[in-house]
Amino acid sequence: MKQIKTRWIVIGVIVLALVAGVWRALSNKRAQQAAASAPASTVTQVELASSDVLKAELRDITQGLPVSGTVKAVNYAVIKARVAGELKEVVAREGDAVKAGDVLARIDPTEYQRRWQQAVEQSRSAQAQVEITKRQWTNNQSLVEQGFISKAAMDNSLANFLGADATYKAAIAGADVARKALDDATLRAPFAGIVSGRAAQVGERVGIDAKIMELVDLSQLEVEVPLSPSESMDVRVGQVAALQVEDRKDTVGAKVKRISPSAQTGSRSVLIYLTLDKAEGLRHGLFAKGIMGLGKSQVVAVPLSAVRTDRAQPYVQVVEQVGEQAQVVHKNVTLGVRGMDLAQPESEPMVGVTGLTAGSIVLKSHVGALREGLVVKYTVAAMSAPASATSGGPQLMMKYQANMFSAWARNRVANVRRCSGRSTSAIADLPAPSGLGGSSDISATLIRRNTRLVVSSAPRGWRASRKSSDSGNQAKAMGNSRADRPDPTQKMPRQP
Repeated sequence: MKQIKTRWIVIGVIVLALVAGVWRALSNKRAQQAAASAPASTVTQVELASSDVLKAELRDITQGLPVSGTVKAVNYAVIKARVAGELKEVVAREGDAVKAGDVLARIDPTEYQRRWQQAVEQSRSAQAQVEITKRQWTNNQSLVEQGFISKAAMDNSLANFLGADATYKAAIAGADVARKALDDATLRAPFAGIVSGRAAQVGERVGIDAKIMELVDLSQLEVEVPLSPSESMDVRVGQVAALQVEDRKDTVGAKVKRISPSAQTGSRSVLIYLTLDKAEGLRHGLFAKGIMGLGKSQVVAVPLSAVRTDRAQPYVQVVEQVGEQAQVVHKNVTLGVRGMDLAQPESEPMVGVTGLTAGSIVLKSHVGALREGLVVKYTVAAMSAPASATSGGPQLMMKYQANMFSAWARNRVANVRRCSGRSTSAIADLPAPSGLGGSSDISATLIRRNTRLVVSSAPRGWRASRKSSDSGNQAKAMGNSRADRPDPTQKMPRQP
């Protein structure tokens, strides 16, 4: 009988557990359904920083063709070896300024000196042979007149003379070639410029046409710009451009000087050359980009990215004062000229708009789409300096110092709690917050009531005390001296 009663008790407990589980599951399901059916909370306010907005202003928009290219020197030469041999000497190095005709490097001239001497001796031998054959021909002429020899013998002597003379001239030409090879062993600057690079070292054996160094003339620079065939059709000699060299803030004026008459093989690009107005400080090989102007207009302009096109008509998001609040307003605009504001080298492409007044506050593109009518609040950059706080008199200074001490005390309590893991009964003093100074006669008492900190003014030195809701014991006073500080090794008393 007792066993039967125990079994019914176990069965009843199991049934109750099942009922409780079912009830809990149904309750959770109802809660989820209620949460899903509840309307989503509507955002009515957004905070914006000063970097999220800009002001629509009258700007000089330059309409033109975006161009980019490489700064190149008009006079640029790669100095190569004209004869083979060992590089004996390099006179000029990178960065050295040279004049036209200055020696840059020397190749071992021994072999070419011997060849020149050989050619000279051969020419002398040929010259001697010319003199011998000439005398024979002259003698034969007199003998023919006297009838001692035939005219055929005189003709043979004339042929010998002409052959010797031709051999002599050939020897002279060979000597000149040998002399030129000897001169080519000394590399000279073809024009005045600066050595920009060196590709061979002393002691290396170089072959013909081996690169030795590079020479540039920075007094005349131009920009080589490749354009597509369709873009090149609108370019004319004399058109002006404003260029930025290597992302520098200042722009350099340029003008189209030459246009290539043919397209490049492979890329199909057409090269145009722009001369620079001011080439001071520029270098060969720098990158330049800018706008080749076709016209300029002064219009109310905004960045092209700030114009939204997710509606039938383009619009911009502006911030306007509606009553006492600043709200997001969508303004429909008509797009006009597009170009760059050359007065702002780092600006993005701009577009002129109508339907927007100058001075309007426009939201930038990275903010995204915002609902019209949304309240706008601007974030506070930073707390004003203590000097500005004191400009309102002693009361503003007292309020400012009290706020400073309150923030300092909160941070101190948080640090102690993290370190100890329990409530604190005392707060060790810290150096006064920056901006309070030692001349101030303001003090503060820190009181803790139900986890809230209150700062009150008192005409005494800095002291911090703690008052619990269930205890009237005052905490240890915080003093400026090191002796008043609590022992960090001492355990903090547990909060009752």
